[in-house]
Amino acid sequence: MSGATRRRPYAQMLRDLVWTSGSDGLILIAALVSFKILGSRLGPEDYGAYLGTFGVISPLGAITTGGLALAVMQRHLRDGTTIGDAVRPYLTIILVMAPFAIAATAAVGSLVIDRLAVGTIALLAYSELVAMSTTSIVAAATQATSGVGPASRIRMMPPLLRMACLLVLAAADAVTVHNAAAAWATAFTVLAVVLVARQLPRIGTSFGIQGASREEIGTGLQLSLPTLANNLQSDADKTILNGYGLERDAGLYGAAYRVIKMALLPLRSLNGALFHRFLTHDETQTGQHLRRARSYAAVSLPMSVVLAVGLWIAAPSLLWLVGDEFEESVSIIRWLALFLPLRSLSQAPLNGLLGLGRIKPRLVALLTASATSLIAYLVLIPYHSWKGAVMGTIGSEVVLIVLGWGLLVVYQHRHDRSLGLTPVAEQTV
Repeated sequence: MSGATRRRPYAQMLRDLVWTSGSDGLILIAALVSFKILGSRLGPEDYGAYLGTFGVISPLGAITTGGLALAVMQRHLRDGTTIGDAVRPYLTIILVMAPFAIAATAAVGSLVIDRLAVGTIALLAYSELVAMSTTSIVAAATQATSGVGPASRIRMMPPLLRMACLLVLAAADAVTVHNAAAAWATAFTVLAVVLVARQLPRIGTSFGIQGASREEIGTGLQLSLPTLANNLQSDADKTILNGYGLERDAGLYGAAYRVIKMALLPLRSLNGALFHRFLTHDETQTGQHLRRARSYAAVSLPMSVVLAVGLWIAAPSLLWLVGDEFEESVSIIRWLALFLPLRSLSQAPLNGLLGLGRIKPRLVALLTASATSLIAYLVLIPYHSWKGAVMGTIGSEVVLIVLGWGLLVVYQHRHDRSLGLTPVAEQTV
């Protein structure tokens, strides 16, 4: 293999990383502006109620925005189906699920979130579970067929629209959760319709109602359930804080967690640039996915440590964003900074398991970590408030790291032994 050929995959990875970093940079700006407007205009209590709804929305969003989008890439890249057969069944599932998902979210949310009307919760659910989910599937299909760059351009649109809606509401002095939800529902619907009508034909397919086979439903569920587990781990704490009447603490903790999620954007850019490479599987190679996971961690861990240290130092800048009412969030950010390197260590083996086709063991690891976090939240939050939420979040991530790496090593070695070969020491990622 020539030097130029050997360098080509790395050049492409660098281009993909530039694209994802650029789009995530714009997303970060949009997130900062949105965070400043919502946090400063709503205050800790209403902001905590707003974030609490996502503990209800996110598990269902795992099936739509998360799992089905991953299933599109899995079906096209790993299973070799046409892009049309990969996209249409999952868009159909979203339409069929929509009324049930919105009704369930509104019913459960109204029982837990006292400060928001049922109609407001339903609008938020529609925006995330239907309009945003459609956009997510089109973006995944675009990445599977056209690469990271075109998909990144699509993924940056919703945060920019979210920011634009809030800027208009702020200029009109009309920032409420209900007004924001109504504006987002309108804007995201227009975006989804335009993408379905114009982007799908560009990548060689079109929208159409197509029933999902048992295999397609199975793939969607297998990939959705891990995302569901991850979303429960990430968002249920805010909902449980609201459920125990700790709305102010939910707002303070939620503000700190939003800062952590923004700090995760560089790691998300890295994962976005490299993720589809884990789905490429050579049945004759040994050590392939364990090696990729180690290479990923070797880059992501130092990056995350630098981010965590920088975040610990810069934590007081949160007050500039949302005001003195959120002063207590500075301490929470510093507690949560440890989450960044832990997340970089947990993501790598999960990607490796997906590349090996070991979806069920991956699911077991994520469900175990999610169950750990939920138990910790329910036990610790009533006595320790946001500190209990932090302990549950950090503890469950440690569990995920141990299980993820352990399972990846076991199944990679099992695959290698089935070939009767010694693992190859050096392979191009």
